[in-house]
Amino acid sequence: MAVSRKRRRPIAIDGREYMWWVTQDDEPPYVPSVGISLKVVDKSGDMYVEYHVGQPADVSHVVVKGKRFRAVTGCGGPHRRFRCPVFAAGPIVAPAQVAAFIRWIESAEGSLEVNYLGLPLRDEH
Repeated sequence: MAVSRKRRRPIAIDGREYMWWVTQDDEPPYVPSVGISLKVVDKSGDMYVEYHVGQPADVSHVVVKGKRFRAVTGCGGPHRRFRCPVFAAGPIVAPAQVAAFIRWIESAEGSLEVNYLGLPLRDEH
């Protein structure tokens, strides 16, 4: 998937290239935020995530929109959400926060899958 560079900033982390940008939320998320989202995509377009800036720590999560996220299988269909640390609390997003976010995304650690409210999914078994 080709990635447009218009209004996007490049960043290289650990030898990989990414693009990132901050946008106003067209529709407000279901969790409290400051009304903007950080979006990050890798050069191939396979890893594409969105983080609503200013989420409370107890429900903070990332929305996975691409095919690749950590070691999680089954991405690339409907959006999936995973609990994450708070990376940006206010309306300003700095490159250092983006770098920390990308390093967290690319880590091999497991992540708790959550619903649109940031609450853990129920075990269906």
